Formats: sequence, C-alpha cells, structure tokens
Amino acid sequence: MNYKFTLPLSTLLLASGAVAQSNPTLLMSKASVNESGFCKRQGCEYLSTMSRDGVKLYDYGLARGTMSVRRRAATSQIFLAKVTTFTPTGNAQFSSTEKRILNDFLKSFIGTGWTASMEKACLQGSKNWNKVGRTPDGVKYSLSCDTRTALADITIKAI
Repeated sequence: MNYKFTLPLSTLLLASGAVAQSNPTLLMSKASVNESGFCKRQGCEYLSTMSRDGVKLYDYGLARGTMSVRRRAATSQIFLAKVTTFTPTGNAQFSSTEKRILNDFLKSFIGTGWTASMEKACLQGSKNWNKVGRTPDGVKYSLSCDTRTALADITIKAI
C-alpha cells in the first residue's frame, strides 16, 4: 500500500527552519500607517508629508507627542519610525499614557513591547543607549532613546 500525505505549506516551511509570521510588524513593510492598528488605537492625526533625497517623511500627532515615519520613495518600505514624547523630570517615570503609547509603538513596529529595563536605560539620559534586535519577520533593527532635552525621542531604524 502506498500512502500519500499532504502537509500545509506553513508546516513545510516551519520544518525547513523558516520563521512563522503570525503578526507582521510595520518596520520594512509597505503597510499604510494611517490604517494600522497602532494609529487606530492611538488616534494618529496626520500632520504633513515631505520628500527629500529619495525619502518620504510623514508626521503624525499623538495624544502625548508626535510620530515620524520615513519610507524609501522607491520601494515605499518603512525604514525608520520615531516617537517624540515628554521626558519625565527628576527620577519620575513615563506616565501611564506615554508607556501605553511606547508599548503599542514598539509592538506595532518591531513586535516587542516597552519594558521597565528599557525605560530605566532611556531615562538615565545616556546619549548612546541603543538596543539591536530582530523583528518576528526577521528584520534587523536598532532601537535608541535620546532624553537630552525636555523631550524623549524613541527611534527604531532598520539596519
């Protein structure tokens, strides 16, 4: 007797060592930021678009700060995203609203949330705080935080 088994493509890909992509991230995607879950949850308000040197820059207003997204004009892929929010003074932490925005921002763009250790490193005012990782989709990124002014810039860049 001959038996024939048919396996779904996803099973074959996983067996070959491929990474399952259950929830794609926005970094290096061509997805509409306006239509993203992040903007639907955070109420992004489109502010402006600017083009320069093969890059399109989109600015959005958020409940507590702004978000900038950069796309390569030739491919429409998002290669950089930045949230600017208010920096807590003294030894304070980010407000619960800012933490919620940062957590949602990171999950949407790189698939991992904002953690207490990230917040601690960010608020120490280190000019060089930088974390390198990979999204669940396999995109290598650099995550940085700059709190040298009254504003905190949390930046994600594909590398």
